[in-house]
Amino acid sequence: MTFKERKKKYPSYPDNCLKCGLFENCKSYKLKYKKVQSGNKTILFVLDTPSQFYDHSGSMKNSKVLNTLEKLSKNWLQEFNVYVTHATKCRQAEGTIKIASIRECSVYLIEDIEKIKPNVVITFGDTAKKAMQEYCGRFPQDIQVHNAPSIVVDNQTTVTEVLNRVWHELHNVLLPIPLTTNLSRVLLQAAKSKLIALDFEWNPDTGIAHSVGLAAGTVAGGFVLDSHTEKAIENILIDESMTIVGHNIAEDVRRVIDKFGTRIRCQFIDTLLLKRQLVFNLRQGGLKYFAERYLLLENYWKEISIDDFTSPSPKLLKYTGGDAWATLCLYNKFKQDFKNEWKHMEYARAIDMEMILPVAYMVHGGIKIDKKKLKKQLSSLKLQENKLLSEFETIHKINPASPAQVLELLKKRKHKIKSTGIDALSKLNDEVVDKLIQYRKLSKLTTTYLDKLGDMTDENDLIHCNLHLANTITGRMSSSNPNMQNIPPDVRPIFSSVFGDDGNLVTVDASQSELRCLAYLSNSKYLIDAYNAGTDMHTLVSQLAGISRKNAKVLNFAFVYGSSEFGLKNQLVKAGVDMSKADDVVQSFISTMDKLGIREYQQRLLDKAKKLNYIYSPYGRVGTRLNPTQVVNFPIQSFSADLNKMRIIYVFNRLREENLISRIWLEFHDAMELDIYTPEKKKVYSIVEELDLTIPDVLNKGIEIQLPLDVKENGVNWQ
Repeated sequence: MTFKERKKKYPSYPDNCLKCGLFENCKSYKLKYKKVQSGNKTILFVLDTPSQFYDHSGSMKNSKVLNTLEKLSKNWLQEFNVYVTHATKCRQAEGTIKIASIRECSVYLIEDIEKIKPNVVITFGDTAKKAMQEYCGRFPQDIQVHNAPSIVVDNQTTVTEVLNRVWHELHNVLLPIPLTTNLSRVLLQAAKSKLIALDFEWNPDTGIAHSVGLAAGTVAGGFVLDSHTEKAIENILIDESMTIVGHNIAEDVRRVIDKFGTRIRCQFIDTLLLKRQLVFNLRQGGLKYFAERYLLLENYWKEISIDDFTSPSPKLLKYTGGDAWATLCLYNKFKQDFKNEWKHMEYARAIDMEMILPVAYMVHGGIKIDKKKLKKQLSSLKLQENKLLSEFETIHKINPASPAQVLELLKKRKHKIKSTGIDALSKLNDEVVDKLIQYRKLSKLTTTYLDKLGDMTDENDLIHCNLHLANTITGRMSSSNPNMQNIPPDVRPIFSSVFGDDGNLVTVDASQSELRCLAYLSNSKYLIDAYNAGTDMHTLVSQLAGISRKNAKVLNFAFVYGSSEFGLKNQLVKAGVDMSKADDVVQSFISTMDKLGIREYQQRLLDKAKKLNYIYSPYGRVGTRLNPTQVVNFPIQSFSADLNKMRIIYVFNRLREENLISRIWLEFHDAMELDIYTPEKKKVYSIVEELDLTIPDVLNKGIEIQLPLDVKENGVNWQ
């Protein structure tokens, strides 16, 4: 419905409501704010959007969220006026509320704020936060604003944490930070506890560290990074009995390697990583946010601005000392959370913390790009791309990058198709379509990868991507800027060893890791016997189901990842199987899954997840809010990912023990990528051979399954 149509149909409604359109979900365009209780100072809760629990006549009634807030206000905020309002006054039927709707509705939020005149505003959810930002482009300076991710009516933790903070702030009873200017005092307490929190401050223009925050025991301080301080830090770094705690410590560790070399022997703990293991979908991870939400510390960050970071002024030293103390307090809090509620995650926590240093070294070392090979390959691919482009422009009179023009061409060629996506195009048996797919592939290779990779290198032609330990719920590592784990095989030849002609890139790949993990977790005798006899799941399923090994492979992976019967058929069709035959192949495959006990195992997982609302991996990672597909795949993928991390940790430590310069430069799900200095090749290979090739019996099933490793030079299986 257009604005004019709404104006005609609803003449009494304001223009801003007509522009938004959300009012059509309600009988009233103005849901009034509600006063919960009376007191001296005033607090306003801003919620996201009205739910189905609200009376559409314009008042709040019988809301679980409202009832929760009323209860908590009586417990925490007895002496305050407490009001509740919404960022948008109408209920959203489904999906995310658009910023345009928030903007149109902000006029009502402004009215509420001007009438209520709150001392404190507490927002719950992204919509509420965005609405407050719309209020004046930023949070009002005369109002204290606190943000929380959401209100969870069956778990009051989020709400009480914020209210706790607000109460203490309004009563001026926040905890002071025990700052000291005596470096020796901090170091002495660190030596006793074998633990120190660390936070570097870097000049934003030069990237050079000029100060450091340190906290240990009961004291903290910010210190100029002079020769004396640097020596003290170096002594900590090379002490294998010491543990350094940091918040989002990866970048600090990378720069520590730059500054202090490769003699690091201490352990590292990341408080952000700790929390991400407990709450995977954190929307904010900054130390300031963590300190404000989880700690009752004084607002040491309030007086600092971006300009203060250029030099180690007294104000900045106070701030960085506060950062270190906040980090230490967070560690103590999260450690207790693990001890009390998350004992099962002990192994996963240990694995990720031990990965911090190997990951830092991988990113620090980077991978070399051969600029000559890059230029040559780019030129060759561009030539092929332009040839196909010219063919489409001259013969078919279309731009192959235009979906509308491609659809028109397909219609002329008698193809009944609504999408130009690769999945839809792959099903068409047409030479022109094949060329279109080839053009897209070439275009993606040149624009997405080759053109950009050359600009992302440092002065030594090295690429330093970001590697993330906890950006996936399964514990699988991910890569960004660029995503090196997603580099196509066609691009691989441009990468070379940092050792030049004296080096070689080698891939150590766990053979069918996830399928072998499935055999262990499902306790399928057929699969276990097959793998231990030297065959694999693809061959076994091919024999039992009477289908080709190629089709068995396609279906195995799709099934493991939780694909439905319909999804299995689609996978077969994409692999070239005729639709008329796909159904019989799938039915035979499913019968085989029943025989192997895989479907029974998957059903047990689904039943458990439904009962508990979560599921564990073998090493204790928790999967919550998973759909059936994710439930089925979560333990397998998580188990395999953790096993690969353990192999990386072992090889990394052994390389350092032997004082070898050969290195791991990339983690790739079930593989590790090595850059081997040729004179060290025998030693490196012997270290790899030391790896345990048996899946650990972590669930005490009494099962032994071989997990052989493929070692391939020049990264030929890197994909």
